[in-house]
Amino acid sequence: IALVSTLYFRGSWSDPFIPYQTYNSYEFTGLKGKTTIPVMRKFGDKKNTKFVVTDNMKSLVLPYVGGRFMAILTLPKDYNKSMHNLFTSPNFYDEWINHLKLTNVKTLRIMHFVPKFKKEFTYSNMQQILKNAGFDFEAFRARSNIDEIIHKVVIEFDEEGTKASAATGMVAKGMPE
Repeated sequence: IALVSTLYFRGSWSDPFIPYQTYNSYEFTGLKGKTTIPVMRKFGDKKNTKFVVTDNMKSLVLPYVGGRFMAILTLPKDYNKSMHNLFTSPNFYDEWINHLKLTNVKTLRIMHFVPKFKKEFTYSNMQQILKNAGFDFEAFRARSNIDEIIHKVVIEFDEEGTKASAATGMVAKGMPE
C-alpha cells in the first residue's frame, strides 16, 4: 500500500525579469568552490524594489501577481558569513521572526541580481532523517506498518516566476494483524 501527498505552487512575478537581461556566465564562489550560474538582472530603472534589513540579514522581497505571496531572498549582512552561521547563532530565531514581519521594508530604486535555477532533491532515507530530528520512527512503524518514506522536491526560479512541487510517499509492505 502506498500513500502519497503532493503540493504544487506556481507564482508569476508581479514585475517579471526580462529574459534578454539574464547573464548566463556569472561566477559564484560557494562552499564547494567556484561555479558559473545564470543570474536574472534588474537595473533599477523604477523605484519598486522591496528590500528589508535587520541586524544580521538583508532580503530582497519579490512579490507575485495578486500580492498574496512573495519570495523573500535572504543573505547575511556580513559577506564573510553564511546563512548556516546565522542559523546556529542563539538570537537567530527572534531576529528571523522580526525579519519576516517585514516591518522595515523599504522601496528602492536599486539594481539587483537573482540566480536562475532549477533544483531537485530526493530523500529516500527519510526514516534516518526523521530519527536524526528526534522522531521515533520505530514506534511510528509499529503503529502504522509504514516501512519506507520517500520525499522529493523540485523548485524552478526563472524570469517569469517560481514553480515548486513536493511529494511525499509512504509505503507499507504489510498490513497490521
